Amino acid sequence: MALQLVEAIRDERSKKEFSKAKTFQKAKDDLEDSPTGIPIESLVVATKATTTLAALRQCQKRLTRNSTIVLLQNGMGIYESIVENLFPHPDDRPNIILATTTHGAWKKREVLDAHHVVHAGKGDLQFAIVPDSSANPRDFERTFWDASPALHPDERLLSLDDIEDEVMNNTTPGDPKYLSLRKTVDALLSLDLNTKWRPMAQLQIRLRQKVTINSSVNPITALVGCRNGHLLGTTHSRNLIRSVCREASDIFREAAGQPEDDQSGEWLFGGGNASTGGMQVLSAGFLENETYRVIKNTASNYSSMLLDMEKGAVLEVDYMNGYLSRLGQHYNVPTRTIDALRDAVLVKASLNRIANLV
Repeated sequence: MALQLVEAIRDERSKKEFSKAKTFQKAKDDLEDSPTGIPIESLVVATKATTTLAALRQCQKRLTRNSTIVLLQNGMGIYESIVENLFPHPDDRPNIILATTTHGAWKKREVLDAHHVVHAGKGDLQFAIVPDSSANPRDFERTFWDASPALHPDERLLSLDDIEDEVMNNTTPGDPKYLSLRKTVDALLSLDLNTKWRPMAQLQIRLRQKVTINSSVNPITALVGCRNGHLLGTTHSRNLIRSVCREASDIFREAAGQPEDDQSGEWLFGGGNASTGGMQVLSAGFLENETYRVIKNTASNYSSMLLDMEKGAVLEVDYMNGYLSRLGQHYNVPTRTIDALRDAVLVKASLNRIANLV
């Protein structure tokens, strides 16, 4: 009887996997070959960092300079990879928006429907527009930076009109490139997700904080197999977190002193300016406190890397620890703890795959 039950469960799982594969293939075909061949005006990409490049390559033919792409991934370095591999020519490049979120969500494991997602924790959604790569670039942040210096940054506003004037009638059509961007930004701001449009330099600080936090919490929990909150209960995990924060802060401090023609790619996101304006919130102590704050707020959660490890999925560690390691190499800053955590996670993932083959 038990054997029959096991076989029934396996059969049900096989049916589910087959159904999911068919659904994915249909979505893939629809994305690659639109029946009408209409270019994509606005595209939100919320895939894993490891699959973002492949996902965009599938629909690259439908993406033009007039398209707008919203990237919403964990980690950093995705934008550089996309530009290098898909859109190397600035004048042909779509508008690109980088976004990050602190909303908590997870998929129910115990239900057959793999798309049952629970919105577990409310946070915010912050985004910024990558600077215009056109030959005659527009300053999407002009109103913000032209505001009175007496105004606190939190009191300054970004304006849709800096992207493109609102089109009131068909007699004065706007530039389709910037109309696409304006519509996408307007749509993001209308979401009931506590959405905030930031200057790129400010978002860069938030992204650096998040990648530092993820570079300790994700690999440690994936290695140990525990909930986030358990990291607060041991001196050893605190030592690792402290080391990651120190190494990351050293990288950001070194980047802040680099000239504007630095070739690391950081200038695309505010570069040294972002670091200079935010070194206090990128200091080792601040990063460590932020890491503990996030751990406490997500104490009962399992990290995304641990869940990926359990599923045998490709890990995003190269866009977390790997990103900081590459940046450290560029600026000649040692990243021993960051590298060790990355290597240990990849060793465990490799051993798991070998064990599953036996």
